Amino acid sequence: MMKNKHVLLIFSSIILSILAHAFFLYQTANGSFMAGPHDGLSQMIPFRKMVYDQFSKGNFFYSFHYGLGGGTYQLAYYYANNIFYFFVFGFVFILDKLSIISTPDALFWANATIYISIIRLSLIFIITTYVFRYMKIRMPYAFVAAFLYGGSIMYFRHVTYWEFFSDAFLWLPLFVLGIEKVFREQKPTALITAVALSMFDNFYFAYIHFIFMGIYIVFRWLIPLDVHEKKQVKLLAGSILLGAGISSVSFIPAVYGFLHNFRPAFKDHIPIFDAGQNAFLGDKTIWLPVVFVLFLFIFSFYKNHTFKLFAWIGSLFILFHFSPIMASVFNGFSAPQFRFEYIINFCASGAIAAGLQERSKLSGASLKKAFIAAFIVYCTALIIHPTGLKVASLIGSLVLLAVYFFLFKKKKSIVLIMGILIVINLIVTNAFQYGLYKYGGVQSSTKAYMTSEHYNSDEQRKLIQRAMKQDNSDTTRMDWIIENRNNTPIVEDFNGISAYSSILNKNILFFYYKDLKIDMKRESVSRYNSLGDRANLYSLLRGKYIMYEKGKARNIPYGFKPYVKSRHYVIYRNENVLPFVRTTSTIYSSAKLKHDPVIDREHAMLKGVVLNVPGNQQTDKLGKSKDLMQQTKIQPVSGTYQHGQLHVDQKTGGLDMTVGKMPPGAKDLYLSFYLKNNSKTAPLFPLSINEFKTSRKSRSSIYRTTFDHITVRIQVNQTIKIRVPKGSYTLNDFHLYSEGYQTLKNQTEMKKQKANVDIEKNHINVNLQNNRGDSYMVLPIPYEKGWTAHVNGKKQNVQKANYAFIGIPIKPGQNHVELTYYPPYFELSLAISGLSLLLAVWWIRRKGKLH
Repeated sequence: MMKNKHVLLIFSSIILSILAHAFFLYQTANGSFMAGPHDGLSQMIPFRKMVYDQFSKGNFFYSFHYGLGGGTYQLAYYYANNIFYFFVFGFVFILDKLSIISTPDALFWANATIYISIIRLSLIFIITTYVFRYMKIRMPYAFVAAFLYGGSIMYFRHVTYWEFFSDAFLWLPLFVLGIEKVFREQKPTALITAVALSMFDNFYFAYIHFIFMGIYIVFRWLIPLDVHEKKQVKLLAGSILLGAGISSVSFIPAVYGFLHNFRPAFKDHIPIFDAGQNAFLGDKTIWLPVVFVLFLFIFSFYKNHTFKLFAWIGSLFILFHFSPIMASVFNGFSAPQFRFEYIINFCASGAIAAGLQERSKLSGASLKKAFIAAFIVYCTALIIHPTGLKVASLIGSLVLLAVYFFLFKKKKSIVLIMGILIVINLIVTNAFQYGLYKYGGVQSSTKAYMTSEHYNSDEQRKLIQRAMKQDNSDTTRMDWIIENRNNTPIVEDFNGISAYSSILNKNILFFYYKDLKIDMKRESVSRYNSLGDRANLYSLLRGKYIMYEKGKARNIPYGFKPYVKSRHYVIYRNENVLPFVRTTSTIYSSAKLKHDPVIDREHAMLKGVVLNVPGNQQTDKLGKSKDLMQQTKIQPVSGTYQHGQLHVDQKTGGLDMTVGKMPPGAKDLYLSFYLKNNSKTAPLFPLSINEFKTSRKSRSSIYRTTFDHITVRIQVNQTIKIRVPKGSYTLNDFHLYSEGYQTLKNQTEMKKQKANVDIEKNHINVNLQNNRGDSYMVLPIPYEKGWTAHVNGKKQNVQKANYAFIGIPIKPGQNHVELTYYPPYFELSLAISGLSLLLAVWWIRRKGKLH
């Protein structure tokens, strides 16, 4: 009989999961995908593809496809350490090796999203049902509650836009089970497991779960569910510490990557309360079940301590839902993000299950009072949000209240009540999916779009492969992205010069933001792109190719010539690309260069190596470029300009800068300036300087970099035209330099030292004959903690060179250099994990013997 119950639970979970995905299943069958058009297509699908590609090749730590190169543990926020996806990747790998499927590409992962989601949601239903059962809630009520929790609108929002977020639904019930096991049975195994799984899987949601766990434990102390319970402080603390220790091999490197990311601090005012979120009549993250609101006002239910526990915690989190400052707390004290509301769904579902179980004790008078109170709540919610959609929601909610009021007075209607709860939830979730599809941009995520020139076309891929087939793809890079999709190189399988991720190497970000002031042609945090059309940087970083759509090539960097073309695209090749392995004895101090023009910093990187050393260790004096602003006249256009303040009163205006005598041999100009929109509420605005086009974020945008000193490279012209839209701007601190590329030519023509490079996974072997007796080897590999180097068998320090890349001391003569990358503190964290696991096994066995 018990076995049949388990089989029925599994079968019912799968069926309801399929029905809950009905809308997107239909759309998938018709060529649309359950993926948001922005982060869904730009991050979720590319990262799934990249991590699978890396894992299937036995490479677990480093990828040259990830921007300019990076440790994949930086992707621990996404899929690199995702436990659920370990099983998904394993299953897909088996299908791949058996040739049941073709090699998974971006289209495969987009198509697979919904089927993976159905499996995940089924697991959520099963796990949550068993957790509620453990809390002495009968199976039918526990299952309905699990469905209300997992099949909530937030689950489908997460899967569609930020798919890995939805894994949090799996771990939350396990935390509750673990805490309950400690309180009820003094058994730590479940809590150790929950903590370890959550912290290993995703540090961000582990943080949210720890806040919830603290609140839940406090409420459990206040609301005992068993007469034999004690506070169990030592057992709770020990379980949490051991679980955290087991997760160390993933958690410590992942958190290190997060802390060594850069994101500007959120400085805007965060209000304590904001009624803009409407949990009762529905918003974008949560829609409280009507029956839960009704139950909150049935005070006889509070005699059941399980109901009281979930109702109180749920009510507290509803208050948090109306508090942006709490949303900031749950987002690591950063910009408010309402990502914790699935906790409300869990608590509401638990309260509903406990309430259904108490239905037989319900009196008509208490039901009537609860109905009136709930009626007032919903009417108040409409007054706060008087929109047409909310009116429809109010009518539907009141109808449901009336239905529940009628049914709860009937003694034999419990099956009908549960059926209505399931049907209503299915309608709401599928209607929400329709809303995501119709109004959330998801309808554009189609097979036709993903195979078009707007995402990943055959023509683009074939032309890229044709251009790069003669090169070592691990050391040569191409500059090409599609429509601000910075992860295009991952999708189209080439080594690029762009990345888009919430976690990035801050050395690279500062290289762009302040060290070299590279304009990315679109201001935004969490991404970098291209090299500002600056030839010196392309040559230094092995940027050998640039692809343009025909007719749209502009401001082509110096030294790039047309190479290959197709019907719609043309690729230019860099004639001055420098070797992957460069050696030098010329050292420049980054501190001494701090106030020099960026053009001089480029020259320093070309002539030698820039290191973080004191100025007195600099071995060469670098001449300072002449600032041409002394011979440049400034004239406002369609506005006024005084004391660094530009006021444009036409649709477009700005400044015309007329350069006097141009230095002989000048090929390009580098213009540096400070620009800030004086209006805090003005939207994103375009900025053009002659042929150079870029855009700047609104000052109110949370995605603004906050770096307002801009440097652009333009072709030589006597007149420089700066254009911005109508508005008021602070525009000053101009500096103008010319570039004739003689330094680059000298480096290109210099006799190269022979070096053989072998790259395999996270290992790089370089054999170099250092006949010049240079003291440093410089590689265009981003510097990050985790690299170790051995030169001729002896360990050498890996230094940060040229602001963000790798430098290694070498000796005259033969140098065999072995570079290996492992995540930061990998060996230490692996040891902590192993020791913690052994301690946990010993402790669990000891506790078992004591009981």
